Amino acid sequence: MSDMIFRQFKFKDGLALKDRPNQKGLKGHKDYEKWLKHNMENGPCWTGELDGEVVGCGGIVIHWKGFGEAWVIMPEGIGTKSIDPQLAKAKLYEMIEDNDLKRTQITPRCDWPPGLSYARFLGFKVEGKLRKYMLDADGTLVDCFMMSIIRE
Repeated sequence: MSDMIFRQFKFKDGLALKDRPNQKGLKGHKDYEKWLKHNMENGPCWTGELDGEVVGCGGIVIHWKGFGEAWVIMPEGIGTKSIDPQLAKAKLYEMIEDNDLKRTQITPRCDWPPGLSYARFLGFKVEGKLRKYMLDADGTLVDCFMMSIIRE
């Protein structure tokens, strides 16, 4: 029987997924390590591990009191050996509660439907579109959805 565990994120966990991320535009991105370090230093982060293998990383960058931005890295072949989506959702809401966040946002690419579907599953609601928002691995700017979870 395989057991999924969540543990404290380590920089090397993100590096383990560097060459095999599922997210469009992330593989080969020149700022990948800089982005990872920023995320790690600015909020809670976790790693999902299955049978000793890193199968996902994520967290929330805390921008200021009550406001954060979620991030996640999933490996290629998601669904064959990956984080149970229900466990990931529970972990997200635990971090939101633990950090007393009133607004948590995420910005999935508009040209990558799996990211939008996953964010919706996690409970994020679309608020609009951010034009030319995210820098792609090839240097172009791509549009993203602005999505959030609001807690009163």
